[in-house]
Amino acid sequence: MNRKNKSILSVKIPAKIIMVANKHSKFLDESGALADREIMLVFEASFAKVKDTELGGKLKAELSGIANWAIEGLRRLRANGNRFTIRRARTQGATGACGVAESGAAVR
Repeated sequence: MNRKNKSILSVKIPAKIIMVANKHSKFLDESGALADREIMLVFEASFAKVKDTELGGKLKAELSGIANWAIEGLRRLRANGNRFTIRRARTQGATGACGVAESGAAVR
């Protein structure tokens, strides 16, 4: 880290960069380090034209279950040293949850 009028620091910043977009961003990183670490989730289905006008009520009815699921996920994350993991596929293919390949590459 190059600080103004101070000595240079070499530190590891424990941060995750999460980006959500309709089109893939172009990285201005000549080393390719950022692109090598990306995990792309591709969502094939679009629900833009199919609006569920009762979604709010449905989610409200499931709120306690959603909260319990999130709390359990937080417990697992903390138990794993705050490191995210990608679960291996349970079925026959190379893809895991959310269409993520075991290698981290995009699945189409």
